[in-house]
Amino acid sequence: MFDYAAYVTIFTIGRWLRPSNMRSAFGTGLVAAAAFFVISNLGVWCMPQDGGQFLYPRTRAGLATCFVNAIPFARGTVVGDIGFTMVFFGALQLLAVASPDKATATKTAAADV
Repeated sequence: MFDYAAYVTIFTIGRWLRPSNMRSAFGTGLVAAAAFFVISNLGVWCMPQDGGQFLYPRTRAGLATCFVNAIPFARGTVVGDIGFTMVFFGALQLLAVASPDKATATKTAAADV
């Protein structure tokens, strides 16, 4: 449940930030990774496991411990999110260069006349 909330949040962040260059795409990927980390680990902290037992105490210290224990797993998420963001953004940029939209082609043709 929390993972799906994280995916919706990441989608919303991407639509809101709309990266326009590689630098902003990198930043958006970093924000997405941080959002997933916080939301998914908040779910680990606040939801009981099988048998109704919580993995961490329901205190600020328990939340902090949950986040600290999750740090080793975050590396793959950060690398994957940023990597795929950059790959997909680069692919979209290549597609935009390879097939310019009709409005740009019309403006170029009108300028040539």
